[in-house]
Amino acid sequence: MTVRLVLVGQAPGAKSGDRAFDGRSGDRLAAYMGLGDRSELLERVECHNLLRRYPGSAGKGDRFPLGPAARAARRLLGRLEGCHVLLAGRKVGLAFGMDCDYLTWTDHPAGFRAVVIPHPSGVNHWWNDEHNRRWFRGWVAPLIQEAP
Repeated sequence: MTVRLVLVGQAPGAKSGDRAFDGRSGDRLAAYMGLGDRSELLERVECHNLLRRYPGSAGKGDRFPLGPAARAARRLLGRLEGCHVLLAGRKVGLAFGMDCDYLTWTDHPAGFRAVVIPHPSGVNHWWNDEHNRRWFRGWVAPLIQEAP
């Protein structure tokens, strides 16, 4: 059985276009997933952002307005039924009402399976560990293979 794979991020990057993961985070995530490049990620995985614009920086990370993000997550719910949804970062998970550990599948009340993955920004140190990157690549490979 094929299941649609959906990736949800926070917002476009400060230096990327309007499309989700169409910047450095997309480059990093494609590499972490074992895909050739960002264009292959964008072809193989349905990608969305919760916010339409980069929210600005706040120290090392960005300002992520949880209220508007949660409203955007609610608007997206109807399109996710029956999907496997990767939520890029804890803040995106919180916008969907999920306060859980990385890489723990949860059945969302809206009818999809979701998992919070570490955000692929250069700020998230989880990705600095080669063991984590190898483990993630093996973990995500079957999801990519079974997606239509």
